[in-house]
Amino acid sequence: FEPNKGAIGKAYKKDAKLVMEYLAICDECYITEMEKLLSEKGEFTVETEGKTFQLTKDMVNVKRFQKTLH
Repeated sequence: FEPNKGAIGKAYKKDAKLVMEYLAICDECYITEMEKLLSEKGEFTVETEGKTFQLTKDMVNVKRFQKTLH
């Protein structure tokens, strides 16, 4: 995921850090699933530390890239 820190910060203030940390540790399967929800509904929900956060297309992008190992 590539989060939009400004949009997430504006929406969730001090809880924005929780959202960012959660997005940083998501695995490939979860990201693919959420990408599908984003394209169908324009939003998805994440739950971390007992709190629920609604994320929209302007808050998060899905970036796919390959790492080149030498």
